[in-house]
Amino acid sequence: MDSIALEYPWVVWRDIRRVSEMYYPWDAMAKNIETGQTINLSIDPITGRRDWSGVVDVDLRGDLAALSTGAYAGEPPTPYEEVVTVDLRTGERRAISDGIGKELDPAVTEDWVTWVDMRDDPGATAMLPCLGDIYGYDRRTGEEHPLVTEGDVMHGPWLDAEGPWLVYTD
Repeated sequence: MDSIALEYPWVVWRDIRRVSEMYYPWDAMAKNIETGQTINLSIDPITGRRDWSGVVDVDLRGDLAALSTGAYAGEPPTPYEEVVTVDLRTGERRAISDGIGKELDPAVTEDWVTWVDMRDDPGATAMLPCLGDIYGYDRRTGEEHPLVTEGDVMHGPWLDAEGPWLVYTD
């Protein structure tokens, strides 16, 4: 278990539920404490198929979980992460980040989903020096916005948000 968030009655976390020799295949899990219902958010409830190769980070506000999901694209396959939201009541899933490269550490408030975005340095990871910016998705308008961009400065790799406030490491 890793990367856990609580918003009563839901708890979300990442967990290894399958074995792979190539990578850590983290899943996103959710549990409703009142009902005991457990959901593997990595599995599409309609198709029953896995939507991404792994989950990097999770956060939660109300019934909305935000996940930084890992996948591979291109030839040869190149790893990337994108931010996805899952409505825990309806199962609706939506990719909300438009950038290329890695998008990490989502934080959810009533009005925003924010994340560390490395679209200006797509080959970087959160573990190495990189050009990370902070982007956000306005839940009211459905639009993505750059929130903190400073050129050659590293922002992140961690952030959190509450109400109208956003904090991040710099």
